[in-house]
Amino acid sequence: MSKIIEFKLPDGKVINLKYIKNNRKGFVARSPSIPLGRIKVDSLFFKFTHGEQVSIIYHELWHYRKNFVFDIKYRMKKPWLLLLPGNIKKIMHQQEFEADLNALKMTNKKDTLSMLKRLKKMIEKGVIPRSHEKTHPLIDERIKRVKEY
Repeated sequence: MSKIIEFKLPDGKVINLKYIKNNRKGFVARSPSIPLGRIKVDSLFFKFTHGEQVSIIYHELWHYRKNFVFDIKYRMKKPWLLLLPGNIKKIMHQQEFEADLNALKMTNKKDTLSMLKRLKKMIEKGVIPRSHEKTHPLIDERIKRVKEY
């Protein structure tokens, strides 16, 4: 089951979220991989406060906007870079740090840190599997970087 939910951002803009009732663990929000797609969210998204949700949205919007840059820069112009050991993981981790910083800049440190700490609790409780950290930096490192910014 999926439906479209209108989500109001602090600046008054409205973004459409595609709510997917998902039985899989480890899915809070995901940026679209195709142009004009919608940010997809599942029921875990609604366990966050509104301020934390706004941080999540800005984090995912950063991924959406940067996805095209990544495709052009790495997949089309320098695909060989992706074959070097460890490069893809480094690139993915750097993208997560940058998306967190975008959320921080577009919202505030309090909501962004709170969102990451709630995410950490979900990982610790097994609501989000630790395999999440194969594609994302360790949550403690993400928290540390946001605190230091």
